[in-house]
Formats: sequence, structure tokens, C-alpha cells
Amino acid sequence: MRDPWTGRLIVDVDEERWSTRVLRYLARGISTCYLALFVFMSIASLMGDWQEGWTSPELTFREGLGFLFAGIFFLGYSLAWKWEVLGGVLGIVATVAFRAAIDVPAVMLLIMVIPGFLYLSSAALSGAGAGRDRTAPEGSDS
Repeated sequence: MRDPWTGRLIVDVDEERWSTRVLRYLARGISTCYLALFVFMSIASLMGDWQEGWTSPELTFREGLGFLFAGIFFLGYSLAWKWEVLGGVLGIVATVAFRAAIDVPAVMLLIMVIPGFLYLSSAALSGAGAGRDRTAPEGSDS
């Protein structure tokens, strides 16, 4: 099958290794669950206490940095859906920076970097490098 825009042959997804797909979708599922939990906790945290009239609490500088690095963390794992190496590395680096900004237990750091290492493992197994191109090289008929 040819890509309608470029005219290049599209490689069948079934040619990917089964283990590569498992790692990729496991990483996607875990990072999506992290995002849902983070959004829920952020909304609950920023809304404040209903007994105090729903006033939003003031964020400290370190908490603001934590939110910034958490956003970069999710940006990295979102980018990893297309570019596994770039997104995985960005997610891991943002997690370490998040740990430095907000003093969280080291166990939480280990849990948060799991998708990053899964994305990097998937990229290494597929041999895709920084970008996963699902099209065959120019001039190839397979």
C-alpha cells in the first residue's frame, strides 16, 4: 500500500516485533494513566477547600517549578507516541528535574520513569532511532 501524500510504500505493521509493540503500548497506557491522575490531582489541589469558599491556595516557587516539570514530563511522553527516543529522554529528564524541584520519595521517581525506559526499550528493539518511520525507503518494492 502506498502513502497517498508521498507515494512511498507503507510497511505492514505486522512486520514489527511483538515485544516492541507490547513495550510501546504498555508505555502509552501507563503514561496516559499518569496524565489522568495528574489532571485529577491538579484540579483538586488548585480548587482549594470548599469550607474556605473555594479559594485557590498560593503556590510556592518550588511548587510552580514542579508543575512546570510535570508539564514537560507529559509533553515528553506525548511526543514519545511519535518519536520514542526524544520523548522518552525528555520524560526521564523532566522526571529527575521534578524530583529536584519537589522533594518526593525516590520510589515515586522510579515509578514515574517507567514509561520513559519502556519507550527507549521499544525504540531500541525496533531499531527506529529518534523517529519511527513506518514507510519503506524510496525505490523499495517490499
